[in-house]
Amino acid sequence: MPANASRVGFAQGIIIAPYTAPQAAGNLHNDNFCCKISAASMPRSLFDALPWTPSDVSAALGLPVKVAVWPSPDNRVPNNAVLGLFMHVDPAHDKFGKVRYRSMDGAVVVARIDGKELGQKEVEGLLMYLGTLWHAIKELPKAEDEGLADRIGKAKGLAARMLTPEAFGGFFERYLGEQVEAGIGG
Repeated sequence: MPANASRVGFAQGIIIAPYTAPQAAGNLHNDNFCCKISAASMPRSLFDALPWTPSDVSAALGLPVKVAVWPSPDNRVPNNAVLGLFMHVDPAHDKFGKVRYRSMDGAVVVARIDGKELGQKEVEGLLMYLGTLWHAIKELPKAEDEGLADRIGKAKGLAARMLTPEAFGGFFERYLGEQVEAGIGG
């Protein structure tokens, strides 16, 4: 946690900022992300005034976060890395796996809804898992191809396997292990 986030009157969040084209070209550290993920502290008054949106998918995974647009100089640069945070999670709904927004530009700040500390690695792992989940959802048959009942049945099975705190927890443990093995975190 940043040093001044623990001070009275400050709050901690994780900023997810999209890379501009020159930044992306220089991102040799981790090509899994098209964004920069960094911890930030801010005055509590600013933090509390942000227009937060809860992430239903992260709550289903046991990491309840909220997201707000963060003022940044690159506020016109697409930030597709965060779209998964706005995924519809009800497998009985025809919008299961779709995201609420077509696009999102600029940086966002992410924080835990329950006020607990949130680390950069947790956010990285969450974004990686949401990418994996999205690819699995893309493999579901279309309702037009197999019928709505079949799609809903398969979506419920996928949700039971992948939309759980246990599934995310197992993925996150493996992710951290891979990061340590690669010498880029832990």
